[in-house]
Amino acid sequence: MKTNRKLIIGLIFLAFIMLQIPQNTQGQMIVEVSGGAGYSFMNVEAWTGYNPDSYINGIKLDDWSQLMYQVYLQFYPLNFFGRLAIGVEGGYQNYLSYDLKERYDDGSGQGWKKRYREDRYSAWRVLILARGYIVKGFFAEVGGGMYFVRDYIEWGGEVSLGYEIKLTKNLYLPIKVRTEFIFDSDGNIIAPGATFGLAFHFGGKKRKNR
Repeated sequence: MKTNRKLIIGLIFLAFIMLQIPQNTQGQMIVEVSGGAGYSFMNVEAWTGYNPDSYINGIKLDDWSQLMYQVYLQFYPLNFFGRLAIGVEGGYQNYLSYDLKERYDDGSGQGWKKRYREDRYSAWRVLILARGYIVKGFFAEVGGGMYFVRDYIEWGGEVSLGYEIKLTKNLYLPIKVRTEFIFDSDGNIIAPGATFGLAFHFGGKKRKNR
């Protein structure tokens, strides 16, 4: 669906309200910056509108890469006794890079000429997150929200399994196996991968088994 300004404003307002909720649930707040890579399972021809076997309006798909890479920032203002954390995420993700071959006649009488151009599908995203700690640094994470793909908003989410390695008193190294989902009429995107980064835990009380 096309970008709706009211939805964007509403999501920003929701994130702002979450940040105002007092930290009274004893667990520590978390700020995390992470990045990583993976692979995008998607219908390339449906998303680009072109195929590699024939020209469509003088253009065909020449080459492409479904390498996925991403970077994101997470903030968990609510942490219920160090067991269940609720937060928000903002991130950027590239799903598809591709080259198009275009044939054209410049009127010189020399016949068809060819030129190439590059393009990509990427998205900014804003998600609401829930993270549950299992035991001694292991956690599961799930999120859902909006992905801003070119001039459209798509709904999607992520699921992760992760482990935090303690570096200092409040600094951790989170490692995750993470899968992204985007739901679209041109075909869904499923993008599994791995990420790592740095997480700072502050305020509240630490879990005893960490």
